[in-house]
Amino acid sequence: TTSRPEPGNKLINIDRVVDIVNDADLNCIYVIYKEGEHFVVYDDERIAIFDKINIKPVFEIFHELGYTPARQFWSEKLESENLINKQSPVTKELSDLDWLLFHMTARKHMNLANSYQKEFYYEFDDDFKDPKRTEDKDAGPLEKKPLGHQMSGPGTIGTVPMPKGPDEFDGLKNPGVLLSPDVKTLKWHVDEENSLSTKIFRSVVGVDQNVLNDSAKNEKQIDSTFETQLSVLFRVKTNFEIINKFADSTLAILRYGDAFIGCEIDYGTKYFLKDVTTLHGDFKIAKEAGASEVILDDIYQKIVNTNYRSDNRSLARAQIIRELDPLPDRTDKEVINIFDKGGIDKINFVIKTNLLKFVQRFERSNGGLVEFGSAIDFDTKINEILNKFKQYADEINTSEPRPGDPD
Repeated sequence: TTSRPEPGNKLINIDRVVDIVNDADLNCIYVIYKEGEHFVVYDDERIAIFDKINIKPVFEIFHELGYTPARQFWSEKLESENLINKQSPVTKELSDLDWLLFHMTARKHMNLANSYQKEFYYEFDDDFKDPKRTEDKDAGPLEKKPLGHQMSGPGTIGTVPMPKGPDEFDGLKNPGVLLSPDVKTLKWHVDEENSLSTKIFRSVVGVDQNVLNDSAKNEKQIDSTFETQLSVLFRVKTNFEIINKFADSTLAILRYGDAFIGCEIDYGTKYFLKDVTTLHGDFKIAKEAGASEVILDDIYQKIVNTNYRSDNRSLARAQIIRELDPLPDRTDKEVINIFDKGGIDKINFVIKTNLLKFVQRFERSNGGLVEFGSAIDFDTKINEILNKFKQYADEINTSEPRPGDPD
């Protein structure tokens, strides 16, 4: 419908792939996969569709890419000489995931088996036949119900044969023995499941660097075997960059041909690994521990960047206000103590304790902080705003008692 082709991307599940061959650079030489009743072939010359009978394709289209327009999603090899199997983020935990599934299933059975009473009754001989074969007694070998229907839970009923004489064993007198595990064993299963889940999670997504440091202090050496969250994210983002660049470049070449110059895909290096609440907690703990201004500033910058990660204008405004703040990491109460000890002059003290009021006054007269001085360099812009703030501070009656002064 247009003057240029409009190709699109599609993901093919690996279970649909019939055959695939890659070169040493992991580029796909060809791939064959199932599409309903047909087989689709991609190679460096064409895309063709075959049915199960004909040798000739029922449809084919030639491209001029010079390479196969297909690639495996992950690029990290599982083994150095294996060009097909790739290592995904969960590959190394597949065995433990199987064990966790078994453990959770077994624990659920254990919970059910020990949480509800079981009822037993005598079996009675039926003197009729069930035409619908709903009873296992009259059903053939292939019609019997599977054992899976015999669940342990509320309403579980068992039957035992009725004794035919006084000397015959009576199953209801002692139909069986149910040995329940002790409390310690039950608690172990719960703790083991939580421990295994945590281990898998940390292995796949990584561990925060602070946790690794704390573990080292507490001699929990198991955490030292985990990667950091950043290292995991870098590896995953590299795989995404490779497949993203391949897909976008291929689509562009198919559509624009020689007019396409090239593209670069970069997912960046900044990641928001903690929410604002957690970062505020880190800031408080660091401050109470007497951390240096450098550490406090780093945490504060993370708070600002995280809080405004989807709002560039608000982020820029918050950064400007921080530049205007004489003591950005101090509360007003702390600033009063610093002022009493002569650690800050009167003008900067007034600016600090009236900062937001001065910002609002400035923006009413000069427009937003972000837009103001957009044609000048950042340092000059900050100095001009500070000069205005100093004028505002001079206008305040210095004879008025400041917070903390005695009446």
